[in-house]
Amino acid sequence: TYSVSAHAKDIYLADPGDLRGRMADAAFTVTCTCHNQQHLRGIAAPGTPVHLMYHGIDFHRFTPGPRPDHPAVPLILAVGRLRDKKGFAALVEACSGLGEIDVVARYGG
Repeated sequence: TYSVSAHAKDIYLADPGDLRGRMADAAFTVTCTCHNQQHLRGIAAPGTPVHLMYHGIDFHRFTPGPRPDHPAVPLILAVGRLRDKKGFAALVEACSGLGEIDVVARYGG
């Protein structure tokens, strides 16, 4: 068996009949917003499971500890595909300005 993870392009640009068939053959379908879930349920055959699975992490379960090498400096982590629309260029540009401020003085240490 397999599952389907449906995102914007998969949902709104795909042929609804093809999408309905893929979802019907899958064990379940997941998507990341309530709006997408409602839209997919409208396309899917009755009884086809369409689950909501938000992107991100539960900060209560995954709280970073101090960095042993620089305990006072915050850690920046980004995960995603290297595509322009993901904004990594903007992130790198923003991080380049961190050298202009005294990060340790601002965040303690």
